[in-house]
Amino acid sequence: MRIPATLSIGKAIVTATEHGTVLLQLPFDVAVEVTLDGSVRLTNRLLNVAVAFNVDCTKSALLHSIGTIYQTDKAVEIKVKDLIGNNHKTVKMFPVGACFTSASNCLVYIIDEAGVRSTINPFKIASNDFSLDVFYVGYRHGTECVKKCREELADIKHWVTQCNTHSWKYKDIIITQTVDGSTRVSPQWNAVSVVSPHIHSSASLSANRNGSLAVSRGSHSVDYDGKKLFVNYNKIASGFDESGQVALY
Repeated sequence: MRIPATLSIGKAIVTATEHGTVLLQLPFDVAVEVTLDGSVRLTNRLLNVAVAFNVDCTKSALLHSIGTIYQTDKAVEIKVKDLIGNNHKTVKMFPVGACFTSASNCLVYIIDEAGVRSTINPFKIASNDFSLDVFYVGYRHGTECVKKCREELADIKHWVTQCNTHSWKYKDIIITQTVDGSTRVSPQWNAVSVVSPHIHSSASLSANRNGSLAVSRGSHSVDYDGKKLFVNYNKIASGFDESGQVALY
């Protein structure tokens, strides 16, 4: 008997894709894709949002209208967008410090145990859709995995709570969507969050263009409110003020 490539499970349309992955298409334009090994990528095409985790959460990606966050085992790369002009800011966290700059600034500022100082040495951050690398690289996918994905569609569990919250379980991954569409991505507030043992991050952008982005990892933190950027390392803080000037906090 031929195993179907698509099933309707609760409010989700579940598909074994031609890429050799399992895809759950949920209401509110939310899609969750999972490899056979367990890496996860969540997207909302309407809001242009993507989030991805590798299997052990040592790598993650968050792409959002207000900025991007790319976490690897060695660094965290952050880019935040200027909501008024084009003075976008970039930050790179390292195990023993951080550096940051802006589009209008020719200097790079470093924060570490020695304090805050400037350098002319630039740093690069990823600019492509790195959520695809986090999701695919090192994990089984491709046409040779399509048959196995079809076989596993029947193993997906679904249940609904008294509050009409729908949940799906595939392998050890549980996907939950509330009645208002919140599935880590909320269609009302354009908000997304990433929480793992290695990083806490969030990004949001409201209808009146008020945005925020925050990242926390160990002794590092970055906060951005759409105008001001705060970069903190081990209680030493600097960044850019509302006018785009370097500030000590």
